[in-house]
Amino acid sequence: MSSSCWAGERVLTFRMIDLYPSSDQRGAEHLVGIALGDGGRLVQKDHAIRKLPNGQYAGTCTYTFEDGSTVSSEFTLVQDGLDYSADYKVVSGTGALAGAHGVGHLTTMKGYEGASSSTGVYQVQFRVDVPNS
Repeated sequence: MSSSCWAGERVLTFRMIDLYPSSDQRGAEHLVGIALGDGGRLVQKDHAIRKLPNGQYAGTCTYTFEDGSTVSSEFTLVQDGLDYSADYKVVSGTGALAGAHGVGHLTTMKGYEGASSSTGVYQVQFRVDVPNS
């Protein structure tokens, strides 16, 4: 992703692990994650994910930042062996990110196989356009 920004754009980057996976009756997985963002800020993630007939995954998630602002998105996820990559479509935001829309991407980070996560450690980056910022 380019480092240039358009008016009102914010680039949000963090490293994340997923915790406490559970399933509901429809087969959707529920995961809660914690991340460390730029400048050491904490980010909490809550998402639901389901497997699609084509073998990919789709879901929704909300990332909550220390100030209470949120970014909500829809995503598609592809698994390649033990690695995952996802593309996000940001559909809303609250607080300092109110009205946000944009895109994001997730990739599995290498070298963290021993981390205390059943699913891995991920690099996440969102590019969000926030009106009136």
